[in-house]
Amino acid sequence: MLNGEMRTWLPQGYMWSKMWERIDEQPLLGYGANASESFISKLTRGLKHPHNDWLRLLFDFGYVGVIIFALSLLMQALHAYRMAKRTVGEISLLFYAGASSILSFILFMFTDNILLYAAFFGNLQFAILGLAYAARATAAEGEHLKL
Repeated sequence: MLNGEMRTWLPQGYMWSKMWERIDEQPLLGYGANASESFISKLTRGLKHPHNDWLRLLFDFGYVGVIIFALSLLMQALHAYRMAKRTVGEISLLFYAGASSILSFILFMFTDNILLYAAFFGNLQFAILGLAYAARATAAEGEHLKL
């Protein structure tokens, strides 16, 4: 998220600048789900997305929504990291891979619409995390059976 003069040097500077002007008018809760799409469509006469999911989330759901979303990503990454430290071998590796993939997810959100492209982005990250949790559960069940 950029402020002031930083907004105008980007290729999408005009669009992002106009979005920031509107965000400044209603910063707490935003304008509602997909409000950014209709705003950008009217502004650009055809484009629909800002290619910055953080800005889009801020426009649609305000600072409250962005904080909730960011905290959910952070909590998932931290939980996976803690699980990686508690496990060994391939299971630990899966948890580390899943936790670190969330960072790339967060960074891609600054330059793309990855939340809208759910069929392409996020699947690998969440599949890795799902495999890690399933492998841990299976290993834990095996330990109980050995006792």
